[in-house]
Amino acid sequence: MLVVRPLDFRDLDQLRDIVPELPWGNSGSFHTNRKGLETIIAQSIESFSCETKKAGHQTYVFALEETESQQMIGFCKLAATNNGFPVYSYRLETIEQRSPKLQVDKSIQVLRLIEDSGPIALPSSLFIRSRYRAKGYDRLVLDGAYLYMGSFPQRFPDRIVNEYRGLYDTRGNSLFWKYIIQPFIRSVSYKGLLRLLRQGLEHEITRLLPSGPIYLPLLPKRARKIIGQVHPEAAPAFRLMQRHGFRNQSHISYSSGAPLLETQIRDITTIQQNQRAIVDKIVPNLIGQTYLVNVIKSDMSFCVCPGIVEENFDGTVNLPSALAQQLHIYAGDTVSFTKTRLRQSFIFS
Repeated sequence: MLVVRPLDFRDLDQLRDIVPELPWGNSGSFHTNRKGLETIIAQSIESFSCETKKAGHQTYVFALEETESQQMIGFCKLAATNNGFPVYSYRLETIEQRSPKLQVDKSIQVLRLIEDSGPIALPSSLFIRSRYRAKGYDRLVLDGAYLYMGSFPQRFPDRIVNEYRGLYDTRGNSLFWKYIIQPFIRSVSYKGLLRLLRQGLEHEITRLLPSGPIYLPLLPKRARKIIGQVHPEAAPAFRLMQRHGFRNQSHISYSSGAPLLETQIRDITTIQQNQRAIVDKIVPNLIGQTYLVNVIKSDMSFCVCPGIVEENFDGTVNLPSALAQQLHIYAGDTVSFTKTRLRQSFIFS
């Protein structure tokens, strides 16, 4: 059975196995050595366990585990805010130019560097191991993270922005960076950029970029073609986020060239559809609607499982005993639940 839960130190060895599988653009936020991974786990544990009434410097990592084999299938990393640093992107704009005397009207597309200083939640990594893809597991771990945000809204700002992988060459270099950005910063390779981003030096990079618009007609055709393109392997996740309520506001990543999607946390579909009820009975088996279920007890004990929920006429619910045992739920507890489309074999019933 499947569980979404906070990452902890028992996951260290499996996390070390997963990191080399990470594609370029996802691996930039993860260290590859043991000490670096231990730091990531420790920071996540501290983030879940700390008491806070507002968004701060917390970074949460959610693990997706198959409970019978104790196999870590994937993870989702979520930064509570941008830590007071501006978030930079390029906005794709259209400039209208007109010459009445020549009777010429022109629409010219430009890229304009944008600095966003407002508080933003930033999901920085989502990864499912290759042999488990195409089974809806990416949606499961994302829904688990969003249910946490909905359960503890005081820990996050109102806005959330998702960045995706763009197109890359065979060496793992961003084509957008290579063709459009690197000519302004010859001394910084794409791998060097990823190292600088890990060190929180994004603002130093953007200082070297042109402050004025970049006119697309001046770029070679091969450069124009990659603007706003999502990597084929990231396209399913991109479409998934659009179904979750995320929208493209004509902003693209200055490092990958892929579109940025954003939304208000309250507009995320998973959070909108979330319901709460008191548990009436724990029964051996159930047949009914499939939901993602979690019980609100404490931040660190947060855990989400797919399972059957039977709704009663009085507003209470019944749960199968296997699900209740996994989540440590008892009659009288309050649970939250939202619909899912996972296959029956992965569900507590």
